[in-house]
Amino acid sequence: MIAPFLDNFEKKIGADGLAGGNSGISGRDLITLASIVEREAVQADERPLIAGVYLNRLNGACPDVGGNYLQADPTVQYARGTTGNWWKPLTIQEYSTVISPYNTYLNQGLPPNPIDSPGLSAIEAARNPAGLSYCFFLATGEGNRHIFAQTLAEHEQNLQIYGYNNK
Repeated sequence: MIAPFLDNFEKKIGADGLAGGNSGISGRDLITLASIVEREAVQADERPLIAGVYLNRLNGACPDVGGNYLQADPTVQYARGTTGNWWKPLTIQEYSTVISPYNTYLNQGLPPNPIDSPGLSAIEAARNPAGLSYCFFLATGEGNRHIFAQTLAEHEQNLQIYGYNNK
């Protein structure tokens, strides 16, 4: 029963689809990262940027994060989800109450498995992320877009601009 799904995946991804690229990750980790990018990035042009942020965090290139915490909202939503209600929005205060290996606010690194079935563009973004030094992003509320920042100070300024500190 599962063979047609695996065959389709192999046909779409190809022999080199789970390796290569410039991300430094492959196999299950690549698909796990791509699954997070799939849930986070609505706009295709932002997928490489978001993948780059997560890889910068994984690689310890974001000292303001305090470790290699992804702090990916979709992973917490997944951990908290229930049948028919997988992607319930949470408040930042709730993130510390979701005890799960999938909670990337409480656990460093990638979650144990993918949280979603990533599309080809999310997989490609995870293979070849944007090579920028962004460490933060947030949704602007304008056309499902995000704004990116290199430092915590820039990110906090963006939080102010987009009214997150008032919520």
